[in-house]
Amino acid sequence: MGMASYEKASTAQDLRQHYKSPIKMNSLSLANFKAFGPEIQEASIKPITLIFGPNSSGKSSLIHSMLWLSHSLRGLGSDFNVRIPAGTPEIDLGGFDQFVHQSNSEKAITVGWSCEASNIPDVDNEPYIPKIRGSYDYDLCLRIEIFTNGAGEYSRGICSISFMADEDLLFTAVSVDGIGMAINDINVDHVIVRDLVAMWSSSKITKHSQEEYKKIIKSYAIHNIYHLIDKDIEPWIRNPAIFYNGVTLYSDQTLLTLYTEGTDAYKREDDLCSYFDKKLKFKLLENPESINEELAKIINSLLEFTEHAIQKKLVNMSHVSGLRKLPSRNFDPLNSGDARWKTFATDEKIRNRVNKWIGSDFMNTPYQLGVKRFIAEDFESDCSSSLKASDMKHELFIHDIKSNTKLTLQDVGVGISQVVPVLIEAMANKDTTVCIEQPEIHLHPALQAEMGDVFIESALGENKNTFFLETHSEHLILRILRRIRETGENDMSDWPESLRTACPNGISPDDVAVLYVQSGENGAQLTNLPIDIYGEFVGDWPGGFFEERLKEIF
Repeated sequence: MGMASYEKASTAQDLRQHYKSPIKMNSLSLANFKAFGPEIQEASIKPITLIFGPNSSGKSSLIHSMLWLSHSLRGLGSDFNVRIPAGTPEIDLGGFDQFVHQSNSEKAITVGWSCEASNIPDVDNEPYIPKIRGSYDYDLCLRIEIFTNGAGEYSRGICSISFMADEDLLFTAVSVDGIGMAINDINVDHVIVRDLVAMWSSSKITKHSQEEYKKIIKSYAIHNIYHLIDKDIEPWIRNPAIFYNGVTLYSDQTLLTLYTEGTDAYKREDDLCSYFDKKLKFKLLENPESINEELAKIINSLLEFTEHAIQKKLVNMSHVSGLRKLPSRNFDPLNSGDARWKTFATDEKIRNRVNKWIGSDFMNTPYQLGVKRFIAEDFESDCSSSLKASDMKHELFIHDIKSNTKLTLQDVGVGISQVVPVLIEAMANKDTTVCIEQPEIHLHPALQAEMGDVFIESALGENKNTFFLETHSEHLILRILRRIRETGENDMSDWPESLRTACPNGISPDDVAVLYVQSGENGAQLTNLPIDIYGEFVGDWPGGFFEERLKEIF
């Protein structure tokens, strides 16, 4: 990725503003992680992914692998031997020796992830790719392998990406220590490359044939020439979550670092041409910089998309534990250190949406949650000094509308305190991967079903969140299946108004993945359960999938 683009999009928020391309996660694959053994298991990922299975079968391992991957991609030198993944104080992975399968530190952990997009954003607002080839569907695959060398050091053994365009492999890239991702192979027969070569060879100033241009492009990859980077590149750019190629040579740059064949050597332009001559077996007649600039317009766009997809879907991730602490009687949501409750206290719009769900519209309770602001009795201040925000205290309360009394979460059922963090995550987040363990905990079965509508609205409405839901709730999946069936029948008359407004096209089987995890001889086994347009599972359920209800009835 070129430096100019980094200057425009240096933070996660800037990146989200810089890109408009819709991104859908496709799959997650893993091996040798916690309950999962050496055989790679692949899970489909949809906007709503539900994970079912018996206790201790490996359901949590799926979510934990995502959280570990998110942590590992946050910066160069991240602690692969992590115990507490970033942003998840409730989870203790125990370190590599604990989360590697069967605590066998001689094994390597493999985690793979893929996503797709319908278009690629332009580099520096220049629509270069569309100029040469129209619009394609793109698929990105990322694979990371972590191992220990037995001396207390943990390394990223393999980090690779492959990029598909129009269902054909365009390029592959691998990690290079201290650099980022280096292109190591380019498919010169791909339609995108063919169109680029045709454009070059038809130019009035062309100096090579199409076949020679293909060899030049190929050499950029297989001989590592593609990575000509500024030796003074800013350290903060060195981040394994940031895949860049740095191939663009800037006009004021005369001294370059050439990474090739395991050596670092300073080379000037004439030396680069000489290097090409030896590798290509013919004389390079064009300035390498001009070739760089043209090829970079394509590759930079694709690598920028790779970075953006990872930031958006993996690094930008939140988690709700299955064990949620009950707030104390004098709970201060603003100063509790819990980001969810702070959002509830400070964002009136979110607070109103949560209260609407808790109230008569869904949960049908007489309660509304509020936040009281006050000055502590022991507050001492000179009359001449102004009151600061830090001098204020906050207290969460519940207003019982029927009796017109104020209560605390300690005075009502536990279910409300458990569901509010889930609602806040669903309503406050946007373009976020949200992992929730046991969203239905302490909820009445009817309310578990209502949660299905919450996730549909958050995933398919304007928030566009992606949910990983580890659950035992049959009622939750039944509501989602019902909504699929009603969409297929074009009958959404029974839908809440807010859901119809947010999802006018309803929900289809392509929006939902149902995963069943069960123990196998060599570790956890994953089964993907497809759904049809009638909201029914296709094929037989695996043994144990909600069969208890049938046993009790029959």
